[in-house]
Amino acid sequence: MKSKIFVFLIIAAFLFSVIALAFGTRASAKNASQLAALLPASDIVVTMDAQKTFNTALPQVLSANGEMLDKINGKIDSLKTKIGIDARQFEQVAVGAKTKQSSACKTEIEPFILARGSFNS
Repeated sequence: MKSKIFVFLIIAAFLFSVIALAFGTRASAKNASQLAALLPASDIVVTMDAQKTFNTALPQVLSANGEMLDKINGKIDSLKTKIGIDARQFEQVAVGAKTKQSSACKTEIEPFILARGSFNS
């Protein structure tokens, strides 16, 4: 179950970063690379400008599918009520993952997530 959630988060972060890349600037790329440099050695690294993703990219990409946009916004709001962290307050997010082959059939994934923003921790 945890691996399914992690895979979903990695795919979502990748899609968000691809969307944000289309709307990104050099300043946001510099900030994202600074945040990614703080990650431990990783096999996979995904960075995204969360502000542009939530405010510009998602509404434009999902303009034809308002139901999906409402569902995503609902998940963000439920995250805020459950954990107390508003994901919309993040400016940059970097996700890294390191894989370990524990046996011939089993691979372990160690995720790392760093976020920069203006929020009260």
